[in-house]
Amino acid sequence: MLSRLLSKIRLNTGWLLEKTTAIGKILTLFFVTGLLFGLLLGWIELVVAGVTALVLILLALPFLFGSLPHTVDFKITDKKTVAGREIPAQIEVNNTSKKSALPVTLDLPVGNRLFSLDVKTLSRGSSHKENVVIPGQPRSVLQIGPARIVRSDPLMIFKREWSWNKRHTVFVHPVTAALPSVNTGLVRDLEGYASKNIVSDDLSFYAIRDYRAGDLRRHVHWKSTAKTGALMVRQYEETTRSQMLIVLDTRIGQYRDEEEFELAVSAAASFALRGLKDGRNINMIYPSERTNDKKTKIFTEIDASTNEALLNGFSRIAQNAEFSSLQDCAEYASRIFQQASIVVIVTGSAINPTEIRASSNSFRPDTAVLTIVSAAEETPGHKKLGKLDVISIGILEDLTHLLIRRA
Repeated sequence: MLSRLLSKIRLNTGWLLEKTTAIGKILTLFFVTGLLFGLLLGWIELVVAGVTALVLILLALPFLFGSLPHTVDFKITDKKTVAGREIPAQIEVNNTSKKSALPVTLDLPVGNRLFSLDVKTLSRGSSHKENVVIPGQPRSVLQIGPARIVRSDPLMIFKREWSWNKRHTVFVHPVTAALPSVNTGLVRDLEGYASKNIVSDDLSFYAIRDYRAGDLRRHVHWKSTAKTGALMVRQYEETTRSQMLIVLDTRIGQYRDEEEFELAVSAAASFALRGLKDGRNINMIYPSERTNDKKTKIFTEIDASTNEALLNGFSRIAQNAEFSSLQDCAEYASRIFQQASIVVIVTGSAINPTEIRASSNSFRPDTAVLTIVSAAEETPGHKKLGKLDVISIGILEDLTHLLIRRA
């Protein structure tokens, strides 16, 4: 019997300590030390302080008890947004009890931050709806929720919380720029798209012309030959397709700061979107952790089947000091993506130019390689490192201007 009583006292004391705030713990300390030392030393002032602290604690205790009459629901209309853009949300708090509900505070975790909303007294059966705007967030996969109600006494001596399980995931995409079409890196491909180049052998039929010496007999159009009495051959539009490989350097040491890295991410995303718009096959990769296993990929590939899948993948990219070098990643990628006709390497201003050159040399000589250097503190410009094109940008808009000038 005594052991059960002690066990209940221990459990209730533990529960009470969990609900006690820092202010409550300070008042408890005043109560214990005030009465103890006041009575021992005969200091009436300490006794008064201890009794006052006890009275405040006793007055605050009733706010802990009772069930919560509120229910909470919140909605996020857009599950994807752009870095820095505000996120609209709607919060609804309902009083489901048959009596009025006291004022409470609603906390909504947004990533690593916490947004609070004061909910006033609600009469029975009433609700409180409020449209809130979550400030613009950096590029990330943002977790919003779960919402929780916080009830406390006026002096914040005790605090009790109720949480709801509902969460929302919002993909915060990188800022991108509208780039001009990059015409380099087109390779002939029978499954590609018709171009304006006229050839004698392909799939996209164009016209009939007179036979010339050297034309193959299998290209002769016999029906036209029978009508005209002269040999006629088929002409075709050359079909082309371009496979674009984009390599984003994600090592921490290659960028001066976070802003420079975000500029590089935006540049890579802009190229990928432009490539999709141009009908290219896109492979978007970035280095992953080092490994001694030659069969294990040393890069991570982003799904580039659609614009949304691509940008969602960019939302997840983060820097890491333990990632493979850009050169190792490029050499490995050159074996995996042998059909790449254009390669875009995006890195930071702290990289060694020797590594840029070595990375570009990993690909076939007929592959067009373009390197973008995110250099926030340097003058934007276009230069050559041997046969390699290097574009330095200070802001994202520089990329559009320099590509137009280069074209």
